[in-house]
Amino acid sequence: MKKQPAYTYSRFRGIWRVWKMTYYENGNSGTGVADYPTSEEARREVYRLNGWKWKEKEASPLTPLQKRGG
Repeated sequence: MKKQPAYTYSRFRGIWRVWKMTYYENGNSGTGVADYPTSEEARREVYRLNGWKWKEKEASPLTPLQKRGG
């Protein structure tokens, strides 16, 4: 079975919540750890807590329409 992350995040009542997960044979349970206004902030915290390396997104090239300002 694939190893499950200790921390995850999800949308919760209009905010993004980071959860500390506990896994059982018949399901799982989470305890709220912190709340964030954006998914990227929550994702960064999950990466940090799980000990994962965060990779910055590369800027995507502009489309011809964006170059013209339209």
